[in-house]
Amino acid sequence: PDILVAVSEAQSAGGVQIWYNKLAGFGQPDSSSFVYEPDTQPKMPSSYFNADGEALTIAAARLDADIFPEIVIGTRASLFYTGDLLVVRTVDGSAENIKNSIAGEVVTIDFADFDKDSQTDVVVTTRVSQTSGKLAIYFLDSLSVIP
Repeated sequence: PDILVAVSEAQSAGGVQIWYNKLAGFGQPDSSSFVYEPDTQPKMPSSYFNADGEALTIAAARLDADIFPEIVIGTRASLFYTGDLLVVRTVDGSAENIKNSIAGEVVTIDFADFDKDSQTDVVVTTRVSQTSGKLAIYFLDSLSVIP
């Protein structure tokens, strides 16, 4: 399996690192001039996706008909409890995102077939204030219809 890592670069800014599992280990060799400890194998992420917000939660699931899983990212876009739900399609290293502003910053993501139509649906919880949140279910017929 590969490794997905949500990273925060600043308040309300970050992304997702993808570390592909290769025979020589995870990631790719670091070609920067950074000096590592002698017993360290210098590696960098294989890929990086800018989430245009702080990535609070990530998950992977097959949401369409191909064999590759999609990466679903929940973000915090500002300090005012706003966020986005991003779906990254990864096929042969290319990525496309479907960005949808939703009510609140996304704090959890899960998947199930809620409407029993043999399509994976997405359920998220969001935080809309210090003491309240929302639950949203996205019924997917295809990726293009995420509300």
